[in-house]
Amino acid sequence: MIPKHCDSKKQRPGSSAGFTLIELLVALVVISVAISAFMLCFDNARVLEAASRRQELAAAFAEDKLSEVQVNPGLYDWSLLASAEPGAIVRVPKQGMDLEKGPFVYPCGTPATKALGQRAASATGTQHASLRYQVYAKKPTAEQAYVEVTVVVRWIVDRRGRFMALTSSLPKTDVEGIA
Repeated sequence: MIPKHCDSKKQRPGSSAGFTLIELLVALVVISVAISAFMLCFDNARVLEAASRRQELAAAFAEDKLSEVQVNPGLYDWSLLASAEPGAIVRVPKQGMDLEKGPFVYPCGTPATKALGQRAASATGTQHASLRYQVYAKKPTAEQAYVEVTVVVRWIVDRRGRFMALTSSLPKTDVEGIA
């Protein structure tokens, strides 16, 4: 027979078998801090992914427009380069644009490529609609055989302007009015 004072199943007065209220509150605070830190990281990753997607879209559009300028320079009015000083950078409007209206900023329109699904097509079209582009040219010197052309794509995120610029060159002979 086991003496009464050695019985391990009996609880001593004042002791408890579970957690105290303070221990539960501390555990709850630790878990909530960990969850909020995880959610903050997830939200930041989502914002960065959206910004990266927009930048990739702008770069692709700038590349398309730069190719368009190189393949079809006749779509643009190069006459403003004729009166510029060598080395000056001039905006180049599309043919038929009223030069008094300026500033020759064009909406990017809808993407040429098909998106995978209806929702993706809608999102890509909305992003494209927020892009604007301008074409610039640098007046070449007499010795240079090419015209430096830059396409600048602009968009606004969180009321802050962003831009992507790509530069290439055209032979002087392809650009009417400055040769």
